[in-house]
Amino acid sequence: MVAWVKSGQTTEHLDLLSAEELYHRITGHEKLALIDVRSAGEYGSYHIDGALHIPAPDLRTRHAELDPALPAIVLCSTGNRSSLAASLLKQRGFPRVANVAGGMTGYSAAGHAPECPLYFVPHGPRLADPNTP
Repeated sequence: MVAWVKSGQTTEHLDLLSAEELYHRITGHEKLALIDVRSAGEYGSYHIDGALHIPAPDLRTRHAELDPALPAIVLCSTGNRSSLAASLLKQRGFPRVANVAGGMTGYSAAGHAPECPLYFVPHGPRLADPNTP
């Protein structure tokens, strides 16, 4: 990134929403797309009602299922995968994209959802408990 910027190239940015901002946006009257990019197991354990489940790697092709005219809010468990997924949407021409800082973990900590199990991602999401499939 540093070399890119130093060479005078243009950059884009993503809006970053807090858990409270997410809560107010999804409980308000604005039409938007909330995209949960976690794995099927994570999504199945808990998700926000109305969230579209498209795992982050699948957005490369499934972005066509989304309406670029709507604001897109992207969510994962901590905000890392959703940052990548949000960047992918920007690359595909989505003009209003936001990432949720802290993801479902932060949303849960703010009291808006049950506790989100901790996941880590070296090569894909896996439960911290090695005995869980």
